[in-house]
Order: sequence, then C-alpha cells, then structure tokens
Amino acid sequence: MAAEFWFGFMFVRDPFERAVSAYYNKVKKENYFNGRNWTIVEYFEHLIKNDVTDRHFKPQYQLCNPCSLNVSYLGRTETMISDMDAIINRQTSLHMKIPFDPKDQVSTNVSLKNTTGKAMNDIYLQLDPKLMKKFIWKYRLDYLAFGYNPYSLLSKLSPK
Repeated sequence: MAAEFWFGFMFVRDPFERAVSAYYNKVKKENYFNGRNWTIVEYFEHLIKNDVTDRHFKPQYQLCNPCSLNVSYLGRTETMISDMDAIINRQTSLHMKIPFDPKDQVSTNVSLKNTTGKAMNDIYLQLDPKLMKKFIWKYRLDYLAFGYNPYSLLSKLSPK
C-alpha cells in the first residue's frame, strides 16, 4: 500500500535561468556533449530543435508533475527562503522538529553563481529574440504551469 502524504511541496526555477545554468554546469563545465565546445546560441538551438531526454534539459513539468505528486505548495528558487518559511512555519508542523528562522539566512536571493551581473547581460546580448521566442514556445508549459513571465526574458534581449 502506498503511503499517503497530507502535504506535498516542490520547488521550480525560471525556465530560462534553468537552461543557462545547465549550459554552464553541464555543457561547459562537464563537457556534456563529448568535446563540442558549444556556444550559448548553439546550445539554445539544440534545446529547441531536439527532443532532449536528459533531466537537466527537459521541461520541468515533464519531470515533476505537481498534480500527480499531490503538491500543495509550489515554491520557487528565487523566493526559496520565504517559501521555506511558509512551508516549515505556517503550512506544516515541521517547525516543531526543524527550527527555521528566515532572518538567520545570509541571503534571500538565489541566483546563478557563475552568471550574474555583466555575464548575464553578455548572454542577453548574444541571444536573438526570435530564437528566444522559439525557446519560450518549447518550454511554454513550464512558463504557464509555474507562473513565470516569458515577457520579462524578451524585454532583456537586444533587438537584432
């Protein structure tokens, strides 16, 4: 007999930020594509044109369907500290076993470690809005299911 869970939660990430993170952590750092030194543009073209099966590149909704997992709370990496505060201190009784004070946290901003500031601006300058519209379309269910705004990505890109 399967265990019944009265409260489920999961965390998701902005689809574009997740894709850029996978590029730096898997493609560049771990040489995922066997020696090919792909540019960020080639990588996004690959994501758009191919049916990716690796969990680092697949849409999030395919990996963790919140409806089938009985998810009661959907958190975001961008607001992880306040989401953990809600889960531990207000939504569950976890605070009785796990003390969690969000004020004790060093930072409430979770972002790409290797791609902040100028590096992200450089990425935006390299990407064509038409290419990014194709990316958004391919990952549209992640944007829709998890409440991310694809227009915020498009507003950061330089018109080509």
